[in-house]
Amino acid sequence: MTISERIKRFRKEKGLTQKELGDLVNKSSQVISNWERGYTTTINHNDITNLTKVLGKSIELIIGTDYVPT
Repeated sequence: MTISERIKRFRKEKGLTQKELGDLVNKSSQVISNWERGYTTTINHNDITNLTKVLGKSIELIIGTDYVPT
């Protein structure tokens, strides 16, 4: 599973739209869409940290260095 797929999966698990997630991490819905589609291949540390707080997941789960059950 790619980081893009994990961000999308975890967002949906929280019941958030791309706009809602964007508002919570101070990014536009277009940025969230780009992350989820894999158009943006790098996400900075601050954005990853914000995602962990909002999505309630560890950095390892979001970036893919830990097992994510399907």
